[in-house]
Amino acid sequence: MDLEVESVLSSLVVSFGAVSKRIQDYKTITEGLRLPQIIPERINSNALDVTSRFDRVFWFGDLNFQLKEDRKNVESLLQKIEGKDMSSLLKHDHLNEAKNNGSIFLGFKEHTIDFLPTYKFDIGTDTYDTSAKQRIPSYTDRVLFKSQCEGDVRVLRYDSCPVLKTSDHRPVFGIFEVKIRPGSDDIPLARGRFDRKIYVTGIRRKGQKK
Repeated sequence: MDLEVESVLSSLVVSFGAVSKRIQDYKTITEGLRLPQIIPERINSNALDVTSRFDRVFWFGDLNFQLKEDRKNVESLLQKIEGKDMSSLLKHDHLNEAKNNGSIFLGFKEHTIDFLPTYKFDIGTDTYDTSAKQRIPSYTDRVLFKSQCEGDVRVLRYDSCPVLKTSDHRPVFGIFEVKIRPGSDDIPLARGRFDRKIYVTGIRRKGQKK
């Protein structure tokens, strides 16, 4: 299978008690996303999971999964954080729980989170939500990835940008090194658009390694 990359951005339903609804939103996206007909089916791909049709998939955005703890307990945990070890917080993370029990993002990975919760801040400050709603500090913005070939995606950095305070979220970013395997003229790259320059460069490099 030649390289096919599908990047999906989504903002799943908000609210602390809506985990099952977020999971259903994910399934609706993976089952209903329409792709160009010229993209070939992968052997053993799942008709109900569009992400199974690609060699690499990156899914990133505001997924709205939160910490399943009350505000007071989360604040207490934040005060006890030492260095970059966020395990005491992440063990309460709804997204990790759903991934681990196979409800969502099957086969996807996420690099270790070693930064503080990125939601929800009073805009322009480093203070978590002081409004009447007292929203729970959480890791709502995430970057997940999946590769059909183990080791073809290497995470160089996964972090937040605490200096950017123009939103109630802190931006989250990932830097990845991805191995590209050259394809053939009759199979499209880049979601239906064949880039011959990339293809020829890949073939040349492949030949030089022999």
